[in-house]
Formats: sequence, C-alpha cells, structure tokens
Amino acid sequence: MDAKKLYSSENSCDEIKISSNVSYVSVKSTYRPKFSLSGEEKEKALLEGKIKLLDGSELKCYPLPQTMPEVDNTMRLDTTGTYLIIGRNNAKKHVKTEKEKNAEIMAGAAEKQLFLENAFLLLANSKRILSDSRMFLCPVPIQNGLAYTGTSGFHCPTLGVYIEWWMNCGASMVANKKGAKWLVYHISGSPLSGSNSCGVVNEQGETTSWQIVPFKDLWTSFIEINSRYDYSKNNYEAYSLKQVLDLLGTDCDYNAVHILFLENRNKDLTFQVSSLRNQVLDMTAKLHKALMELKTCELRNFIEAYNKLKDETDKHVSDIREERIRLRKLLRSNAIGNVEYQKNWSPLRRAKESAIYKFQNFVYSSLLSIFPDERITLDEVKEFLEENDKDKKNVNY
Repeated sequence: MDAKKLYSSENSCDEIKISSNVSYVSVKSTYRPKFSLSGEEKEKALLEGKIKLLDGSELKCYPLPQTMPEVDNTMRLDTTGTYLIIGRNNAKKHVKTEKEKNAEIMAGAAEKQLFLENAFLLLANSKRILSDSRMFLCPVPIQNGLAYTGTSGFHCPTLGVYIEWWMNCGASMVANKKGAKWLVYHISGSPLSGSNSCGVVNEQGETTSWQIVPFKDLWTSFIEINSRYDYSKNNYEAYSLKQVLDLLGTDCDYNAVHILFLENRNKDLTFQVSSLRNQVLDMTAKLHKALMELKTCELRNFIEAYNKLKDETDKHVSDIREERIRLRKLLRSNAIGNVEYQKNWSPLRRAKESAIYKFQNFVYSSLLSIFPDERITLDEVKEFLEENDKDKKNVNY
C-alpha cells in the first residue's frame, strides 16, 4: 500500500510500515489556542513571580537565589551544517573525558527512560503538575530538533510544557483503531518538506518512530508553548523528575487520560463535520453556478417575469393595506360596526393571501421547471445574474 494514500482522523490513526523502524501516521490537528505570551504579559509575570498557563491560571513561583539569563529559544537557521539529516541526534558535542561521557550518557539515559516509562502517569496527573510551578518547571531530558534550524525553539523543555502540549495539540496524541494510545515525545523532521521521524511512546513505556502528517502543527505548537516559559526556566525552583514522581506516587486515575483522548477525538470529529459541511457547500455552490451558466437565458426571462409579477403583487398588497387602514379608521370613529368591518375586510384578506401565494408559487414552480433535479434559490439566481452583468461590464471596459 502506498503511504501517501493513507488518511485518518486526529487521534485515530491507521498505521502502515514504510521501513523497519518508521511508520506513517496521518492525523489532523484542529484546536489551536493562543500559545505565545506577549512581552507585556511576560514582564507582568516576572514582576509578580508567577507563571501564566495556557488556560489563564497563574502559578506562584519560588525564585532561585541567583538569577540566570533567560533561555533563548529564538528560531534561527543552524549555520553549523549539523542538522541536515532527519531522525538523528546530530548535535555537536565538545570533547569530554571518557569518564564524563559515560556518566553523562548513563544519567541522561536513565532520566529519559524514567520520563518515557511514566509519560502516561504524568499526563494522568496533569492537574497536580499544572498546579505546582516546581513540578511544571521540572526539566525533561528530551532534545527535539528540526532540519535547517536545529534545536532553536526546543531548548530546555519542561514537564509542564509537555503536559500542555499533549493537552492542546491533537497531533501529539494518537490512538489507533484497536484503542492503543500513543504520545509523541520526540520531534525530528524537516519544516520545509514535512518529512519526519517522531518518537512515540505507549502506555507500557514502549517506543517507536512514526511519521506524523501534517508535521507543521506538531512542531510549531511545541515551540510556541516551550518558548512561552523561557523567562521562568532559569529563575525559579524546579523539582527533578524523580522528585515529581515520588510526590505523585503510583496511584492515579488513568480515566483522565482516556477522557482527554476522547475529548480530543470529539474536537476532531466536530472539526471534520464542519470541514465536510463546508466542502459540500462549496461543491454545491460550484454545481449551482455551472447549472445557472447553462440556463442563463432562461433565468433572465424568469427574472423579467418575476420583477413584473412582483411589482403587480406589491401594488395589489399595498392597495389592500390602504383599504384596511381606511376601514379601521371608520371602525374607530363608529362610522361602521365590527360586523360590517369584518364583512369588508375578509374578502380583502383572502385576496391578499391569494396574491402572495400566487407570487410565491410562481417563483417555486418556475425554478423547479428550470432546475428539476437541483434546489436553486431565488437569491442564488439574483446574485449569479448580478455577477454576470458585472463581468460583462468589465469585459466591455
């Protein structure tokens, strides 16, 4: 099967192997709240010693004894030529001793494995994590990156960044038709071609690589959320991942994760229904335009007869209205009684209703005879002929 022919909805994916290590997953991201934080909002948060989350809530922070420069996540091109291959950790490292290398590898690998094994536990405890700045600012040892721009935008991700990203970017949460749930934890790909190889983890802590389509929603949302909190990453206390897990314990309600997947699925289905409705409306409009182009002469004749009958009907209805006003004045002045008023008004009312019905029936039957297989409204016909006349005038000029 050709991978390009695979389509599915957000959070509900079909998976096919395109290599021994990479699968292709097509998802649709729908929900995009405001992720970025304005300079004024950042300044206000710093002065108050708080973090303002995506949902508008604020967390009290605990300043470090010595402040550090703000993390720089400004997007820029990588000029080293390192980030030209997708799916690898290509960052250049300065030369270290063998002992330093081994210690760093072991510590980083252990911390990363701890994060992956507990990714769903952490998401299940999202409320607690998003209510404590020290948990929110807990560093996550995952280095994401893009071709051409490298790691810019991805520096120093935190636990809170991942939680908010999973909760607000539908493409980061994927469930296949069998119900297996996966979270994207590592981003790697090309921002130009969209080719990517992203790391995903399941509830058992097992990992694999998937190509997520579309890729743009995935990396742009992560960068926006990650950059939102750069001002606070080096200035406030943060727990380690082990400390967070010790505080959370092992008891939690995984139904919260299930509900989150369902909510995202519901958002996607709502979006799909809306998109399909818009597509149908667009296709219907094009069909109607094509049909009206074939029947332009008949429509002009119809509109000519319509305008004539409308003028006659309007005049008839207006005359009846004036006669009713005259009768009501006579009734109020006691020149005639109610019985005589009703005797005079009843035939006028029936004549008015008959005239209006005749006019409406003319419109309905005429359009039905011109377009027996399609419901085209009077407003569509008027708009089409007006546009047609404008086009003719423009051509003459």
